[in-house]
This record gives sequence, C-alpha cells and structure tokens, in this order.
Amino acid sequence: MNAPQAGADLRFDAFELSRLRQRLAGHIQVARLPRLAAELAEQVGQIDYAVQGAPDAQGHPGASLSLKGALRLRCERCGEPLDFSLGREVHFRFVRSEAEADALPLEGEGDEEVVVGSTSMSLGDWIEEEVLLSLPVAPKHEVCIAAALAWENPEGLAETQPAEGRRQPFAALASLRKPPKH
Repeated sequence: MNAPQAGADLRFDAFELSRLRQRLAGHIQVARLPRLAAELAEQVGQIDYAVQGAPDAQGHPGASLSLKGALRLRCERCGEPLDFSLGREVHFRFVRSEAEADALPLEGEGDEEVVVGSTSMSLGDWIEEEVLLSLPVAPKHEVCIAAALAWENPEGLAETQPAEGRRQPFAALASLRKPPKH
C-alpha cells in the first residue's frame, strides 16, 4: 500500500497495519504540516516516510517509522537559515488507550515507543509529531557554536593558542609604565 503525495491526509488503521504487516511509503510536503512549518526558516522541501507494520516479539501491535528529509531551521545564535538533515528510525508499539499506555512499565523490554493507535490514525499528524521531536532544541551553526564557546570561556580559547602567536593587546601599555620609586 503506497500513498505518495497524499500522506498528510491519509488515515489508516494502526492495528490492521500491524496485523497485516502493511507498508506505507511516500512523501509529505513540509508546507502541509503546519506545526512543523511554523518552526522552520523556510517552508520548503519534503519529508520522505516509510511505515512498516509488524507485531513485536510478544505479539503486540506495532510498526517501524523511517523519516528522511532536508529542513531549513533558523540558527538561534545568528538568526540565519541552517540546513538540518533529518534521519529518524523509530519502532512503535500501538496501544488502544491512554490507560493502557499508562499501565505499561516505564522501563520496557525494547527500544520501542508507545503510541495510542486508532482505527483512523492520521499519518500526517504522526509524522509531524515525530519530526518535531527530532529537531534540535536550539539549532546553531558550527561556527556559531565555536563563537559562543569562545565568548563564554575566552581563557579556554587562549589556552589552545601558542603563547608566541597569541595577541596581547595590553603589551604596549607596559612600555608606558613608570619604574617604581624606591
């Protein structure tokens, strides 16, 4: 089962997807995901997705979700656009209610996440939520990260430079100093 461009509007039965081991694959335009679009510097591009339904080892309904895409975030330091490469692979266990999810032990046996599934689950909402969870909290360019570290710890930066190459802005003031009186 493929849904190339209609992904944002597609609804599916999470439990049947798992039971029948169905596959959904395609792409969603970033502009069709309003919460994600609001977080981006530019609302261009697409998210490629693949969902493979499969029960887990204990027979619980589940699926694997794979997301890929190139997004344009905004650097928190300089405010300029920042390229972000999305690559996420997550395994999910579907439960039928919040109460069922709450009853599960916090430390599960696997690395799967728990999501309340439904017989009319929105693929676009699910993908959008997972992409939002994948974004960095405070995206920064590498050069902005280095500048921030230098600003926060200038001594640490000076220690990494050799003494003879280090700029010493107050060295000229030493020649102006008067010799001490005895």
